[in-house]
Parts: sequence; structure tokens; C-alpha cells
Amino acid sequence: PIQYTQGDAMANKVYIVEDNQINIDLFKAVLSEFELVIFDNFDDALSYINNEGFKNIELAILDVNLGMGLKISGFHIAYRIIKNYPQIPIVICTAYGDDIKIKQKADIIGASVVLKPIKKNFADTIKSLISQKAKLSVSSLEQDLREFITGSQFLKSMISSDTSIPVEYMNKIIKLEETENKILQKLNDIL
Repeated sequence: PIQYTQGDAMANKVYIVEDNQINIDLFKAVLSEFELVIFDNFDDALSYINNEGFKNIELAILDVNLGMGLKISGFHIAYRIIKNYPQIPIVICTAYGDDIKIKQKADIIGASVVLKPIKKNFADTIKSLISQKAKLSVSSLEQDLREFITGSQFLKSMISSDTSIPVEYMNKIIKLEETENKILQKLNDIL
């Protein structure tokens, strides 16, 4: 079993499970600008998902068929990743481009399918998927913040119409409104 790490520690971290050395070498060459964590066997790859370092993974690339004889599917690892880290994009790599079942399984879990051998533009595909993930994360955060702010504005309007509310609580509401405006401004700066 190997665990291979390459690339700048500040680069996007990509988890790869591939048992064919030729394909591993190809991943290393094509994805040289990424930090790669590569496993060539199922057990070590699965164990790493429970490792503290996995939380920094930004994308997973999984071989469909792992091992000799008894075929273990990269989908087994994909399901474990989805269970623990549903935000991580998954790429299923296969040499079986005409296999409808692989495409169907990938669609069910929201994974992308890429044919092997990978091409030089594969790095662009990976960048795009990581970028899409980042946009979804910001979009989700934006939605959560907007729901919070809308709820707090509703609460503020309900409380401010009640004349029996002490002045110190009204001052806290004004402070909350200032904080809301700062959050909205930062959110707009990000977007």
C-alpha cells in the first residue's frame, strides 16, 4: 500500500484511490499543481476517511474497480465519503465508458464520471469541480445568513412595536441591526 503526497501544502488537496501504477503516475503528472493523497488499496483508503487529515480534502477521485479477483468498487468508498463529508465532490474514473450502470450509480450520488486514461485537461475539470463546490458553499452560507437576518428583522419589528420593552433591550436590538448590516456588507463583498 502507498500513501503518496505531492504538491504545495497550500494547494487544493485531492484524495485519489487507484490501484494501477500507470494510472497513478498519470495522475501525478497531470495533477502536479494539486496536493495529492493517493492510495492503492481499499483498506488504507477507507481508513484515511476517518483520519483527521481527510477534513481538508476538497475532491475525491475514485477508480471504479479496485483489487484483483474480488472486485471492490470505488463506489463503496464514495458512499463512505458521502456519509461523512457530503460536500466533497467525487469523480469516478473508469475505462468502461459504455457501462450504463456506472453512469447511473454516479448520477445517484452526484458524482462526475471521467474516462481513463485521463487527459491533460483533467486538471481543468478538477479545478472547475472544486470551484463549483466553493460557490455552493458560499451560496448555502448566504442562504443561512439571509434566513437568520430575515428572522431577526421580524423579531425586531415585533418587539419594537411593544412599548413595554425596556430601553436596554431596544438598544440591544439596535446593536443587532448594526451587526446585520455589517454581515450583509461583507457578504456582498464576497459575492
